[in-house]
Amino acid sequence: MVNIRLATSALALTGVSVLLISKHGSANENLNRFLGAEEVESTTTTSQRKLARLDPRSVQKKKTLNRKSGTLALVINTPKCGTGGLSKTLQISYKCSTRDGIHLKNALLHNCAKGNDVVRTHEVQAGTRVLQELREEHASGQPQRCVVVTAIRDPRTWIPSLFMQTPQGQAFCDADVTRSQYLQAYHDWLMVNGGRIQSAVANVRPKLLAEFGAESLASEMSRVDQNGGYSILNQPDPQGVYADCQLLFLQMERSENWATIMAEVMPGVEYKKNKSRTESCPKIADHYVALYQYSYSQEELALMTDGGRNIDVVEYFSVYGL
Repeated sequence: MVNIRLATSALALTGVSVLLISKHGSANENLNRFLGAEEVESTTTTSQRKLARLDPRSVQKKKTLNRKSGTLALVINTPKCGTGGLSKTLQISYKCSTRDGIHLKNALLHNCAKGNDVVRTHEVQAGTRVLQELREEHASGQPQRCVVVTAIRDPRTWIPSLFMQTPQGQAFCDADVTRSQYLQAYHDWLMVNGGRIQSAVANVRPKLLAEFGAESLASEMSRVDQNGGYSILNQPDPQGVYADCQLLFLQMERSENWATIMAEVMPGVEYKKNKSRTESCPKIADHYVALYQYSYSQEELALMTDGGRNIDVVEYFSVYGL
């Protein structure tokens, strides 16, 4: 059963706008190339760069922020942790205009009904910047409510999903390959992408949990387990960048509960799960699922943890027993 009592009292939202932010940081350019198609397009025209500053006098005024009070929900999420499903859910539920999405720097903004906004990005810095600009936009009126949404996923399924999102992995979707050939390709990919996997782990979730006062990933995962797949944290610093925001922390292994959780936390939201990798690549579905039981060698683990020195990755692997 999902414990919704905290959610109901903590987030009784009447309208929600979503900023979807996944994990990128100082190494975001390398990670963008690493993740390929998963990344949000960051190319902007001159006029779009003006919109990145959210200038209310912009000639594209119709595409700037709604002046009505609503909710700004920032889904700041690690790549391949349900980002697409969360983004689609919020855009559909809040009647956002996909065609009118505004390309900002490493973020995509959607204006939605009833004063809500949906923004998707894979970079904390980009999300923080847009949050600050949105608040400046609403400084003279009633402020939007603020919700940050992020998720975590078992590394045994997360790392294979990252692999399949890259050009190397996507090439296997319709390929005729043996199990051994597929596993060898996965190993080869791991051996040259340890640093990028580290960046993907460290750039969003640890920063957000620290920002919202979590003691540690392990302690927060204990709360997530007790609640049936989620926790809610309040920003403890009234002067902080995320002042008056709340963080909704979801666990992908409990995604069957997300519809109930999100409906209670964000009234009017109907969670829509994206198609799974086994559905989109049925030809290699069995090979892909086999990666969930992949036995990582000490050499592979050392590359992904920087020889045990990357504390964020070590803690993440540890809470899942890897």
